[in-house]
Amino acid sequence: MEREWFFQSMGDIVGPITAAQMREEATSGVLFLETLVRKGRNGKWVAASNVKGLFVEGQAQSYQTSITTKAMAKCKTCGKEVSKTAPTCPNCGEQNPGMRIRCPKCHKMNVIKEKKGFGIGKAAIGCIALGPIGLLGGMIGRKEMELVCQECGKRWS
Repeated sequence: MEREWFFQSMGDIVGPITAAQMREEATSGVLFLETLVRKGRNGKWVAASNVKGLFVEGQAQSYQTSITTKAMAKCKTCGKEVSKTAPTCPNCGEQNPGMRIRCPKCHKMNVIKEKKGFGIGKAAIGCIALGPIGLLGGMIGRKEMELVCQECGKRWS
């Protein structure tokens, strides 16, 4: 294994870490078979189960059934198996490939995640109530995630 490794966890990229640290993460249960990992800063993302020597012999097999059925899904674009929590498909680049959410309005599955951003309504109310300093009210909740239906435009959290 190469010296510099990275892995994805809860939408974040963790690393660089050494090969020894990667094995430690695998044996401690931080890395799973479907966790996306890569060698170096520009390597291709692959499932941790494809990295020889990362999991102890038999450890990968004992986790295989439970993890595969619970944490894997088919990518909604290319149909290949990916982690349900992967931010992108390592095969085709689709955003949130394992996400299967239906719009509550039109019941279509063409849904994406977005950050809410600056709230003009909150800023206006804050400005009326507190003057210019109230404009900062528009920043409240700007980092929260929101689901958006690409078919009908419905937004919800």
